[in-house]
Amino acid sequence: MLFGLVPELPPRTALEDTVVVQAVVFRARPALVPEILLVHRTSPRAWELPGGHPDHGEAIEATAIRETREETGVDVLIVGRLADCLRSGFRPHVSPTLLCEAVAGVPVGNHESVEVRYFPVDRLPWGLLPWYRPVIAEALLLRHANQVMASNRPGGRLAGGERGPAPKRHQSLGCAAVAMAGFIHLGGIVGTRR
Repeated sequence: MLFGLVPELPPRTALEDTVVVQAVVFRARPALVPEILLVHRTSPRAWELPGGHPDHGEAIEATAIRETREETGVDVLIVGRLADCLRSGFRPHVSPTLLCEAVAGVPVGNHESVEVRYFPVDRLPWGLLPWYRPVIAEALLLRHANQVMASNRPGGRLAGGERGPAPKRHQSLGCAAVAMAGFIHLGGIVGTRR
């Protein structure tokens, strides 16, 4: 009876021992409101950014490209390094986060997801895990800055690689975040079984 009610989680490790690369992927076509690609995971049943663990020796940029393609069917171009999110508390991990633009492909899920789709950034889904909202807001600012810089450059090229090292962002996944994630997971399960 508990199958699916308790999400599948990786084993608990030290913060620096677990790396989860994440891609903030914007749809490249012009729109009044930018759209972001999200994955509705099978477990935990929540909306998240595409991403995953690097293979041995794999660069984080290559991980972001590979994981996004595997999880969503969308090919991306890395535009810049957003931040390294240091998430402490429940299931600590380091999350290098990359700003990306979709360049090809149509969103399609796999065994890890229930659904994959673009959302306007002003209408993000209810089931988005709460620690992703500030990451998306920061990505919007960097994307806008890149677009302004590109419009002032010969050839209109984006300048994502010129920022230097990624800043560190600390996010504590304490009791409130864990409770919200559990509520989202259970709501996602109940919502799909109607």
